[in-house]
Amino acid sequence: MKVVTGVFILAIIVLLIYLYKKKIWVLLTSLASFLIGVLICWFFIADFNFSTDYEYYRTVVPLGALIVTTASLILTANTTKKNSEITRDTRAETTFMNMIKLNNDILKEVDEKLFSEVLNDIKEEFFKYTFMLNRGAKFINEYFDEHGEILIRELESIDISKYDNGNLNQIAGFRKQYIDIIKKRPRREVHKLWFTLNESIEDYKVELSPKNKENVFKDPFTKILMEHTSFYSEMEYKYKFDKRVLSAPVSYKEMVISCNSVFNKYYGELGHLFRNTHRIIKILNTEPLDDIKYSQFIGILRAQMSEEVLLILYYNATYTDRGIGLGRELLGSGFFGNEEDFPFYVNKNDYRALKNYKEPQHFRLNRLILPSMDCEIMSKLYSKYLLKKTNKDRKKLTNEDLFKKFEATFNSNQSNNFAKSILKRRYLKYKGNSKSDEV
Repeated sequence: MKVVTGVFILAIIVLLIYLYKKKIWVLLTSLASFLIGVLICWFFIADFNFSTDYEYYRTVVPLGALIVTTASLILTANTTKKNSEITRDTRAETTFMNMIKLNNDILKEVDEKLFSEVLNDIKEEFFKYTFMLNRGAKFINEYFDEHGEILIRELESIDISKYDNGNLNQIAGFRKQYIDIIKKRPRREVHKLWFTLNESIEDYKVELSPKNKENVFKDPFTKILMEHTSFYSEMEYKYKFDKRVLSAPVSYKEMVISCNSVFNKYYGELGHLFRNTHRIIKILNTEPLDDIKYSQFIGILRAQMSEEVLLILYYNATYTDRGIGLGRELLGSGFFGNEEDFPFYVNKNDYRALKNYKEPQHFRLNRLILPSMDCEIMSKLYSKYLLKKTNKDRKKLTNEDLFKKFEATFNSNQSNNFAKSILKRRYLKYKGNSKSDEV
């Protein structure tokens, strides 16, 4: 009798251990809860004074039968659940493969040269004359926001009669023009002031077109400001050394402006690709797939795309208003690779970068437009190491919050100057020779 009881208890323990190792938590919890309830009930109700084996088996056998029946029901339910999951996975796989086929058909309709053209156009945005013009205008507006009232008082306090050569009214008129620029910030006049500031710094300037050089302020009052006041000299110091307007690294907001401009231009050709890829990844994110199956699907999708297509999708998702929805779905997906697929040191400010350099797994580093910052976003936000957290972020973050998250990650590994941001050519090569560059 004791042997039978021992074997029975041992069988129950082995079953519980098996369920624990296989991580079949539903079965384990159900069986354990049932056993605890039965044992408690048995303890209070059963009569343990067995005078014969018959009485013992009469008590134990129904209990054993009940346990076996319960285990059978649970196993049946688990098998049904697994079959349901297999059916669901098959359906998800069929849907996924059909959309992959559609995506491949879309790619065939797009001229392959277009992808390289788009990437080059984004990079060239930073070498257009208007890029530094906008930086210069932004600097002047911010400078006047901070120092405007003081500057106006200083301009009004200048005794222009000391510089009267019969043109006192003209000098007074130009002084009023400067005060109006500080107060009202007319766009064309702010640009002309930047031309003047640019030309006043001999070793730190953009090469202007002949037409724009004609717009440099050369009036008598400007000469007074340059030769007898600190109006331009203080602004020059801030411009060159404090804000480093021409040599500052590319910012996240500047990249957003450039990408929005380029992708709006090509949206007619690429919009279908963006929308379909967005839909595929959204389906994968909403299906209850396990990590292995999810990674397999992501890998299959990535394998269908060239290096240029992957990067086009990245820049659209990370830096454009229209693409932010795709960026949301890409969070934690591992679509561009996982953290270990990127160079350990990608920031060109770090001397260890060359020593520990290696190429990313799925594309060449020199094809990235902003290598340090782009690798940081791909490895920190799009890789799978924060998948559980990003799944929550995907639901709760607004578009504005998501842009802020991208910007914070971008800034965490920002290159320390413009040349290192782009890794192409020096900033002094700007030229404004086309009519569209002129003011």
